Amino acid sequence: MKPYPGDLFEHLRAFHALAAEVERETAHAFERAAREVRLDPSVLRRRMRTLASWSGAPLWTGRGSGLRLTGAGRHLRGEASALLGRVEALGRGARPDPERLSVGGTGAFIAGLLPEIAESLLAAHPRLTLAVRRVGSEDCRAGLREGRLDFGVLRATTRPRDVRAERLCADRVWLALPAGHPLAGASQLRRSSIAAQPIVSFGPSSQTRARTMAALESLGANVRVEVEGKAAALECVRRGLGVGLLSLLPNRPIEAPGVVMRDVTSLFPDSWFWAAWPPGRPPTGPALHVLERLRALTARPSKRGAG
Repeated sequence: MKPYPGDLFEHLRAFHALAAEVERETAHAFERAAREVRLDPSVLRRRMRTLASWSGAPLWTGRGSGLRLTGAGRHLRGEASALLGRVEALGRGARPDPERLSVGGTGAFIAGLLPEIAESLLAAHPRLTLAVRRVGSEDCRAGLREGRLDFGVLRATTRPRDVRAERLCADRVWLALPAGHPLAGASQLRRSSIAAQPIVSFGPSSQTRARTMAALESLGANVRVEVEGKAAALECVRRGLGVGLLSLLPNRPIEAPGVVMRDVTSLFPDSWFWAAWPPGRPPTGPALHVLERLRALTARPSKRGAG
């Protein structure tokens, strides 16, 4: 095997970051990956050319928004991911199949995706204890930084800076209305129309409340009913106590008798769901299983349809 003209491990780490950015969003992938690994983009490009020359095959094709990994690039990404995970596990003195995985996340993740992920996770790791905590984004990030959580799913408008994170999908906003409400069949919904209704929402620490009310309060909106959890909010809506604004994962609608759901995401600022893990600890074993299932489940339509 020919010697590598540089630090192979660091170059693979940089390529792994670049490959992740290319697969998520091709435009400006080199610049985002360079920030991730704290390199100048020109240095990252030189390292990638060195790696491609050494491997003997192109690792990507195209440029800009047309940038794509080649078959060789996808293969190398898998090998790099496995190598980085093994090195990290050795550094922590961890076993490859730990007996406990602590996961924190939003209610949308825990209710909408976690049961399906847990089923395949526990089948693949029968000795594993899965500990799940419903936590807000700030607590999730703190838990990852402090070692109380191994993996998390959180909401944020931009990439969290103090943990490692991968953007999964858009955070949708749905308006829940009592069946028969005048807005249920309206051809177009406006912020002013929603603001004129009594609002059923969550506590002051809720990011969904902050995101929606920031856009509605100047129009006179106010929260009439404050509850914990989507089930309670939907029941209040069904009883005609107000209209609800709920965050849902794409293609994961809630079916509630007596309630009509309208997608109003475009009326509010953009937000995203992010998979997150502790800095310096790439997901391995069960955590990697969760990440891979999340990628698959948020990338394709649900078999249950749009409801």
